[in-house]
Amino acid sequence: MTEPPSITALVSAVQQAHTIDEVQQEKNLALVKSSSEIKAVQEWWQWLLPRLDSIEDPQLREWISLAFLGVCVGFVERNLLPDHPAHQYLYQQMIHEITEVFHQLQEGQYVYDLDSIKYQLYDYGIQGVYYLDWKLYMSKELY
Repeated sequence: MTEPPSITALVSAVQQAHTIDEVQQEKNLALVKSSSEIKAVQEWWQWLLPRLDSIEDPQLREWISLAFLGVCVGFVERNLLPDHPAHQYLYQQMIHEITEVFHQLQEGQYVYDLDSIKYQLYDYGIQGVYYLDWKLYMSKELY
């Protein structure tokens, strides 16, 4: 049976606070960074959503919005701007490719799990940005 915390344990913890503070400071910095990244993802996703206004099918719109959410996460992770002119082609390309796959799935050409598809769409958005980063920036730095 464990005993409840005592005043001695509290005093001991306070005396060792310098090590706890360093650890906590790292956790706090990570949390602040995470919070700002979440805010950036949310802002960019809201910026992208109007591009879906012309898509009439609600499921297709949802699928593309999941990919766009992944795109936003990818841009934040890669520290790139989604509104940069060199990045604009990515959105139309994704809309076109996802629409094509959507129609193939609707025609019954493939058997699929809806939850798996949703995750894959989100991940596809992230991968699209990583490839864009490689194509436009990293490959030129290496060669």
